[in-house]
Amino acid sequence: QSFGSVDQKLEVELLRGKTVSVVTKLEKAPTATWVLNVVSEKNKPMNANLEFFDVPINKENIGKDGIELELPQSIYKYALTAYGYNKILGRLKLDQNKRSLIKMKPLKDVLIVNATRDETLTNYIESSIPRGYSSDYSNRFRTLSLEKLQNYKRVLWFTGDEKWGALPFTKREILIDYFNWGGTVILTGQNIRDGLESSDFTEQLFGIRVNRTKSSQKRLQGLGLGIRLNSGSSAKNQDSPEEIMTTSSDAEILLNYMNNQGAMSERKFGKSRAYYLGFGLEGLSTRDRETLTEIMFERSSTSLLAELKLAYHRTSMTDRMQIIGSLDQYAPKDMRELAESIKLLELMKLKDSSLYKKLSTFRKFQNIHK
Repeated sequence: QSFGSVDQKLEVELLRGKTVSVVTKLEKAPTATWVLNVVSEKNKPMNANLEFFDVPINKENIGKDGIELELPQSIYKYALTAYGYNKILGRLKLDQNKRSLIKMKPLKDVLIVNATRDETLTNYIESSIPRGYSSDYSNRFRTLSLEKLQNYKRVLWFTGDEKWGALPFTKREILIDYFNWGGTVILTGQNIRDGLESSDFTEQLFGIRVNRTKSSQKRLQGLGLGIRLNSGSSAKNQDSPEEIMTTSSDAEILLNYMNNQGAMSERKFGKSRAYYLGFGLEGLSTRDRETLTEIMFERSSTSLLAELKLAYHRTSMTDRMQIIGSLDQYAPKDMRELAESIKLLELMKLKDSSLYKKLSTFRKFQNIHK
């Protein structure tokens, strides 16, 4: 057997003490053409990466005009990936020329993970998701994989009152890998540190250490907010919130208790974000839950300029084009971001890209109407 050739059977008689040498010529397998186009959920052509499994074919970059491949007739397994979109695993039976149009779905905004044994807390967490954001819910956290988490921009993992078992070692490793992949991790609950063998996990992922596992503090301030635990429409279950401090230069305290000890932190690394809440979101009133969650979602949302900066720091033109090919959905929030975005595209020598043409046209339009 040889890829690209017709399988051939050989019959060889082996005799004891004899060396047998066989030379054969393999016949080239018939080929067929696969024309593939990839579109977004709005049916707009987009860039993507195509990778085949178990065959010696290089990874292909698909442009907005699609791709045409001549391949030996066979059955192929492949994966389609695009920045900001769900991975697609497919099977292609290529026994004649074929055309395919594949639609990719964007990542959902958040996966809510209930790591408690108390389903009554679920409504508090689900109701905190800001309007306009898509979400899914799972209470089977022990079966979650990195591949599953990578279908979402954010993971909101809540531990409720649990002291043990809400963060198994294998899941901690997956959350760290997910953060390094570019996702946003939000961890909320009381007694989190009690369920860990050491502070290694909180320092590695969130850049924080828990100073006190059972604080008597109930009032929080920061981010222009004044919050009280166990007030109003909360679950009123916060009896052991944690006090925290940062241990990494890329982490900062966003909310403090009234004794100036940390209550909530944010860590930024590239486009990744990690939020550690030393208290349970369910312990806030409805209004405070919604406000705080919306702030975290906005702070972890990407922008046109942020994505272009990410592309600029990629050395591979293929990686750059994959990011830029997914940015047609973004618009600059102001003239400053518009100007800086155009400048970055010029530095990357991408004046021929559809994004550059779109932004240049937008700038001309704005100048005309000044």
